[in-house]
Amino acid sequence: MSEYHVEMDTPATDSPCGGCGCGIERPFHALDPIEECMLTPGDPSPAGRCPDQGCQGLCYVITAKSRAMDEAPAMLAALKWAIGMAEEAIMQREGDDEDDEPETTASHRAELVKAHALIARIEGEA
Repeated sequence: MSEYHVEMDTPATDSPCGGCGCGIERPFHALDPIEECMLTPGDPSPAGRCPDQGCQGLCYVITAKSRAMDEAPAMLAALKWAIGMAEEAIMQREGDDEDDEPETTASHRAELVKAHALIARIEGEA
């Protein structure tokens, strides 16, 4: 059996699957003991159980990585929106008859291709 050490005021929250999904951040010391549970190798280790009566969902330590993963869908949506706005601006500039540097537009289009490739890679990993 391995040991698991966390600070008493480390924030934790319950898992939306299998628990009440309340998502309330609680200090570690407020969690109920785990007692028994089935763990899948490679998955995060739970820190305790949700203390809400009738829930008893497993709670996990909130890390910078887990918080970023929770925010990833919103960040991806913002990135897609920004790329769409950039594409509209490029198309509008191309439609204008101003003396626009062709190299600048080509450079912007190349960056958009990279951004689309990044989004495809992110969505493929999700």
